[in-house]
Amino acid sequence: VPTFLSHFFSLYMYIFVYFGVFVFVPVSFYMSLSSICISFYVFIISFCLLRLYDSLLSLYILLSFLSL
Repeated sequence: VPTFLSHFFSLYMYIFVYFGVFVFVPVSFYMSLSSICISFYVFIISFCLLRLYDSLLSLYILLSFLSL
């Protein structure tokens, strides 16, 4: 079980870094263009997607622990 958890946390960190690179770089780019509406929209969408992914991941971990 601890190796399973460490694998999951490494996967979670990888997706978090991937998310940070592909979301916060365009957001800072839009901010430098002073398009605050577009960057705010992208931030809201990405935040909702991250919350959805987080809830799905916790549900998957819970189901895998129950199947053990």
